[in-house]
Amino acid sequence: MPSEISYSDFQSSNGALATDSGPWLLYRSYYDDVNCGSSQRSFCTGSEYCLACWVFPSATQSSYTVSFFTTIAVKLAEYGGNTNLRYDWQYTAWWGSRRTAVGTALQMTSSVGDTDYSDNISASNATELLSFSRGWDYQPWKHSGEVNVALSPDRTMGYIPLAINLTFPRQTGDYINYFVKEVSFKITTESTPVPSPSSTAPPGPISSGSKGLPIGAFVGGIIGAAILVAGIMFLVLFCRKREKRSNATSNQSAGGTGITQIPVEQAPFVSPYSASSTYYSRPNTSMHEQGNGYGVGMQIPQVSHPAFPKPNTEVRTDAPPRYVTPAIPH
Repeated sequence: MPSEISYSDFQSSNGALATDSGPWLLYRSYYDDVNCGSSQRSFCTGSEYCLACWVFPSATQSSYTVSFFTTIAVKLAEYGGNTNLRYDWQYTAWWGSRRTAVGTALQMTSSVGDTDYSDNISASNATELLSFSRGWDYQPWKHSGEVNVALSPDRTMGYIPLAINLTFPRQTGDYINYFVKEVSFKITTESTPVPSPSSTAPPGPISSGSKGLPIGAFVGGIIGAAILVAGIMFLVLFCRKREKRSNATSNQSAGGTGITQIPVEQAPFVSPYSASSTYYSRPNTSMHEQGNGYGVGMQIPQVSHPAFPKPNTEVRTDAPPRYVTPAIPH
């Protein structure tokens, strides 16, 4: 289960639960009755998904609480190291059932950090929305404020928990439906450009009092260096040529043919075929035919990977997660 999502990733997220690669985690007060997921119904606007829950109440429960929550991670250097960040926060929600009287009012709560917001929501016509995708007339609730971020141990990252909560009463004999969409969190504190680590200060201007090297002296130096290098090369070639002549004369005086003699016991044995067989070998085609297409004679073992468990996005606690402390990495 992810402990946080970066601010930039949250802005581009699909609005879904974490099980559908989204940023939101889920809390349900009663696991057996409440079902939640990510929906792409036609009325889910503002992002790719909206958050959806449907409840068939049991006789044992008088009400249900559902919460969606996440934690946003912010690079503080992008905001000049500020730990108090201004923000704009908004979302909208819908709830109702075919047996709930239209206009039945409830109070939703949401939170940014330690700040709570309350918004009134009224039940709408469930048939209109669920059968014809009509009737979601609520405008997003909008809030602005300033949050004191929770700090990472090295004080380079700030963490901002977000939560949306609704508690609704039991409705006998019919499903209760609940949707959340158009969730937005924007930091309005002015960002500070982070300098590139490779950037360096431009070289300073050359002092007007400094004198440049005369052109004549510069050209003369180049010519002199070229003559010196040519002289050294001539001496090296002359010495090598003289040494070769001296070796040839000594070999001829010893009755040789001009080729340096190597004692038999020190000479390596070289057959007419050893030179080629040393560096090249014929491929073993029988091994290639038994291989798996990875090369001559290469046997690639088949490795079975264990099945990874599906991430658990469920939080089972006795209190809604507005009040759950975000997991801050150490």
